[in-house]
Amino acid sequence: MVFQELDNLSSTQVAEAITHLKSLIETRTFKKEQLQEDRVLADLRRLAWAASQGSVQMRLEALSVLGKAAEVSVPIAAAVRPLITSALSAIPPHTGEWGNADDRYYFAKAVSISNNRWIGRYAARELALAGTSEVRSKDVWAELALANCSSIAEAIEEIADG
Repeated sequence: MVFQELDNLSSTQVAEAITHLKSLIETRTFKKEQLQEDRVLADLRRLAWAASQGSVQMRLEALSVLGKAAEVSVPIAAAVRPLITSALSAIPPHTGEWGNADDRYYFAKAVSISNNRWIGRYAARELALAGTSEVRSKDVWAELALANCSSIAEAIEEIADG
């Protein structure tokens, strides 16, 4: 499947790819050997497309699943990092009311893979908007904001604006 063919993906196909990869991750059966399987490769391509070109919901969910996959093992992280980096060449939508605390945490982990100039300001806004139950994602957003803003004052200003 070439990348141009992905332009005709349906939300159902993306949802099926998300469900399949989530099940591999959650049942701890996502192993490096599976990176050679046609279905896994196709699902990763679908998530890469959704993470960069899908609807707001699809982008957030695809990045969250890719972020979670990056935590599985070093070989899988090596396979998904370029997908995440490519998808994050454009600023992702803010999470708003999307997802649960776990989804938001792995989305934050995905964003932490990128080193784009917008990361500090984006992370500061996400930190400001994070709910009180999102302790893990708040930690990631705070680290990203402080590490990527030009100063602590800029990070605080962005958090206050959020």
